[in-house]
Amino acid sequence: MKKPSLLLLLAFAACSGDSTGSTPSLAGQWIFRMRPLTVENLPVGCQVVSYVRLTGSGDSFSGRMRIPESSCVGVYDISASFDSTTTVTARVEGDSVLLTVHAGEYELRQTARILGDSLAGQLTGDGTGVMAARRYPDSVPLDRAAVQLSGAVTRTVELFGYGAWNGLRFASATKDEAVLLLPTSPSRPVLTVGTYAVANSVDAPLYGDYARFVGGKIEDVQFTSGTVTVTQADAQLVTGTFDVTGTILATGEQVRVQADFTSHRSGYPGLGQ
Repeated sequence: MKKPSLLLLLAFAACSGDSTGSTPSLAGQWIFRMRPLTVENLPVGCQVVSYVRLTGSGDSFSGRMRIPESSCVGVYDISASFDSTTTVTARVEGDSVLLTVHAGEYELRQTARILGDSLAGQLTGDGTGVMAARRYPDSVPLDRAAVQLSGAVTRTVELFGYGAWNGLRFASATKDEAVLLLPTSPSRPVLTVGTYAVANSVDAPLYGDYARFVGGKIEDVQFTSGTVTVTQADAQLVTGTFDVTGTILATGEQVRVQADFTSHRSGYPGLGQ
């Protein structure tokens, strides 16, 4: 069967040009979301969310996806094509931008109108679905956290958020180190402003661990106590802190794990996860 070419509507917003007709800049940090339901009239049912920093000047910009969230439930599952090697290039033409996403063997193209720092719209042509994109100021530590470990392990590492819903996930770009703070039940509500207990118990709202792959072995710390405190939350971002203590499974030694974080919401806001 012929593989679809996957023409999707992708769009990044950008600053509007001024009255002198200067080219709008796309430089900055972005979260973009795609939810194509069909491509070339074939069922895809995919969802992709990712941080991208675009750099460049004039009419040309490019960037790389950090840790894309991707899933597909249709006949054509392309989710594995989206990883940290996926690139985005953008060429500004007047008040429009031509975007090209290179994801593995796939190349996705579309033209979108520049509307400001956010955009939402429908897929066009023989594809159906929706998309949204938003740019954030550099003052927002978007999708990154300086994680501090103390106790039996002393270490500070920058991990990247790759989705918050009713829990939190942070990992290195290569996914060989991670902090997971997950709901003890899939029916737990999404995270909102408040404090959530973390424990190795079904009675707690969250449980989790810290894991690091080193020298062919997994160093695993299972969290036994602590909290996640969400200070700000909306449909796009979740901001707060976590301070948890756990036990190294191999030795029984104690490790404390702390960080401030800002992470994008998983899924497509308004459409569910």
